[in-house]
Amino acid sequence: MKLFCSEFCSEGHPDKVCDIVSDSILDECLKVDPNAHVAVETLATSGRIVLAGEVSPSVSNLDFCQIALNTISGIGYNSSKFYVSNLVHCQSSEINSAVSQEKTGAGDIGMMFGYAVYSPATNFLPPPLFFARRIIETLTERRKNGCEILKPDAKCEVLFDFDSFKVQKAIVCQSHIEGAQYEELFEEVKNSVSLSIPSEFLPSEGAKLVLNPSGSFVLCGPEADTGLTGRKTACDTYGGVASHGGGAFSGKDSTKVDRSAAYMARYAAKNLVASRICNEIQIQVSYAIGQPDPVSFFVRTGNAATDDAIERLLYSKKVFDFSVDGIQEAFSMKTPKGWSYSQAARGPFNSDIFPWEKTDKVELLKDVF
Repeated sequence: MKLFCSEFCSEGHPDKVCDIVSDSILDECLKVDPNAHVAVETLATSGRIVLAGEVSPSVSNLDFCQIALNTISGIGYNSSKFYVSNLVHCQSSEINSAVSQEKTGAGDIGMMFGYAVYSPATNFLPPPLFFARRIIETLTERRKNGCEILKPDAKCEVLFDFDSFKVQKAIVCQSHIEGAQYEELFEEVKNSVSLSIPSEFLPSEGAKLVLNPSGSFVLCGPEADTGLTGRKTACDTYGGVASHGGGAFSGKDSTKVDRSAAYMARYAAKNLVASRICNEIQIQVSYAIGQPDPVSFFVRTGNAATDDAIERLLYSKKVFDFSVDGIQEAFSMKTPKGWSYSQAARGPFNSDIFPWEKTDKVELLKDVF
């Protein structure tokens, strides 16, 4: 066996709560000013939400506290139990002047990664991450559709055997109401696991399920564990199968290339794999603050000649424009339509509602490559 483990968290996990709050604030800021610069961090603990960061003056008067409370309520927690402290202030004029040029400059120095593998059944994502996410999504759907024993906080690990290409084990921590019977909870989670994994990815005896190995899980969410924005980078990217960059995603507008360039790198990787130019690819891109274009690309496919050819293609901008303005335009990141940043906080790689998940460059790549 060649087992690899990836995890995924529900929207009610304390860290994910913070990601979603930060991105809900970003969504509201962009409705007021599509050019707003936003970098908001959230801390959530028992009875308390703390907001900190910086925004453009044009959006500084928004009621960030109420946005946070509305978001908490939408996730499934009682917002009346939380007091919100707002420590958000206006963005540094030095950063603003570096970003706000004729050609938009990168909002920070840094490096980002994109990855894809030829596995259409798992949307070109590593299977252990894909199935961990599907299990969590199924449990969330069940909870929101009336399964009263489930509470919002959950995490799932999937152990995937890359030799047999099958799920061997799912470890699920699922919060529940007080008094819930373990047998009833186990059956609910078992059914959700079965609904989430097609039979061709299961061994003949089925995947083993381990539920709540520490025992009861009634006290949950920020009440049980402090959360912070940006702590679930493996969940937000590739489950540890591929690299992730030096910065997290949530709470950041699209001038922050930690987020936007990572989305573009995923877009390029997915289209390159979908076009069968390579079977698996990891792309690194790096930026310097205030500069509109990347300073470097590094491609790894397992074939040196292919790596060199793809790097030349990325520098050329013939198919993918990695400039800050190019990314913003390609994905309509200042005025999102059909998607939101708070949706992306729940997992940006998988759903075709996100423009960077589309494979609409395949035919062009076949022509130019």
